[in-house]
Amino acid sequence: MTKDYSQCVLVIDIGSSSIKTSLYSMQAYLLGEFSSQIYHAIETDKNGKFIQNPDVLLKKIIQSIDLTLYKSKGKIGKIVAVGVDCMSSTLLAIDKIGKPLTPVYLYSDTRSFNQVEKIQKTFESSKLFDETGVTQHTSYIPSKILWIKKNLKDNISKFIDFSTYFYSEIFENFTYDSSFSIASWSGLLDRKKLVWHKELCSYLEINENNLPNLYSYNKKYIGLKKEYKNRWSELCDTPFFLAVGDGLSANIGSGATKSNRIGLTIGSTGAIRLLRPKSNKKILPGLWEYQFTKKYSLLGGSFSEGGNIISWAKDNLKLKNINNIDEILSNKKPGAHGISILPFFGGERSIGWNDKAKGVISGLTFSTQPEDIFQAMLESLAIRFSLVLDMIKQYSTKEFRIILSGGVFRRSKWFKQTLSDILTHPLEILEEPEETSRGTAILSIMGIKNNFDFSSFKYKNQSIINPSKKKIDVYSEEKDKHLNLYKKMNNILYDL
Repeated sequence: MTKDYSQCVLVIDIGSSSIKTSLYSMQAYLLGEFSSQIYHAIETDKNGKFIQNPDVLLKKIIQSIDLTLYKSKGKIGKIVAVGVDCMSSTLLAIDKIGKPLTPVYLYSDTRSFNQVEKIQKTFESSKLFDETGVTQHTSYIPSKILWIKKNLKDNISKFIDFSTYFYSEIFENFTYDSSFSIASWSGLLDRKKLVWHKELCSYLEINENNLPNLYSYNKKYIGLKKEYKNRWSELCDTPFFLAVGDGLSANIGSGATKSNRIGLTIGSTGAIRLLRPKSNKKILPGLWEYQFTKKYSLLGGSFSEGGNIISWAKDNLKLKNINNIDEILSNKKPGAHGISILPFFGGERSIGWNDKAKGVISGLTFSTQPEDIFQAMLESLAIRFSLVLDMIKQYSTKEFRIILSGGVFRRSKWFKQTLSDILTHPLEILEEPEETSRGTAILSIMGIKNNFDFSSFKYKNQSIINPSKKKIDVYSEEKDKHLNLYKKMNNILYDL
């Protein structure tokens, strides 16, 4: 494959652990020699704090852009567009002149759990869920707005996401705009009307003037501040598109762009998603639906756990070669450990959305080994994915496909096979190196061409993992044990 460098799009991927800036050809092929990645830290504590400094984050984005432009100077043609994807459900408060009054609160900050309960008691939960497409939870911003107003500041002009703050810092006369995608991930958007939810805003004692203006992602922005015109001469006349949620980009970048393609992504956390034509019909409780454009939405479920389970196991189980999952687990039989685990290390998101949920290990004996616990943890993660798949496949076609992306577990044959066995469905393994930023590149290319056709983009060959008929029945029993433990711990008396 010969890469075309004559025209490129620049992509900024604002993740929870790093900033990645990359260049892509107009066929959405990564020009990897120009990529840059700058890591940043999250400040946490035992009380549920997950925050970042907005200005430190801004500086790292600027450095990342600087580095990619420096690497590519004189080696590429024109940069015709800039696309941005951002970690979802971020929030900060600013004053009248745009100065941050708070840190950036991440979706994983759980300190507003009392405010979630207040919202749930005030509103009819099923009606609010139908209108916003989410179950109110600390990962969304309504409870955080209540918490901020109670605990921190009273001279707030606006509540915005971090990507909106980033644009307000680099553009002249930026009017604090946000895409439907970013806004939908907030839990404050009316998914049917594509406006801020009036009743919820009224309860929060804010109005649309305290929030970003809403547009489709493909609204173009030109007009950098003088400082950045001088700094990034290559981008002076280049249109920037509004940021989108990184989960949307991951689906698009993995090729999960049709109603028969379900995207399953495991990075630090996990999610399973279906891009589909927008519908105002009710969705099953436990799922969420985020809006993409006026014509498309993203249906799915997500988990606070994923690759971060490996970090926990490394620190607490003291296993050697923890990053080599296959070496540890390849000879283990399914279910032989006798352990059931609820992997709620960060509280529960899908399917019960319980902020107060804690991780549970059941079935320990004197003979239990660290490897057994590790195996049961990863199996339990796969079971949680299967619970969401049981719901989301009802919105797909009978002959649906599952596309696995995300680098954390993609390297493990054992986990891919186990996941396929528990899902009872073949997995297509994506070989794209950076599916999230590639998805943003595709959106940028479609935006600049004003041609919204995903079929013109090619994807690298994908290997297929088929479920083992011998293991399906064993894992079905393990799933039943998991559900029984889940129902006991949550006092659920009905079938799931």
